Amino acid sequence: MQVFDDREDYEYFLELLEKASKRENVKIHAYCRISKEVNSLISRLMQ
Repeated sequence: MQVFDDREDYEYFLELLEKASKRENVKIHAYCRISKEVNSLISRLMQ
């Protein structure tokens, strides 16, 4: 089983990730996509 069925799923995930990071005021420093999971390094931005 994989996280994403195809490239379109992966691109949609990246769009959602960008929108969520802006909405939640966080910075995504890095992420790593592995076949069964996505790991990320995220920090909250100071206001």
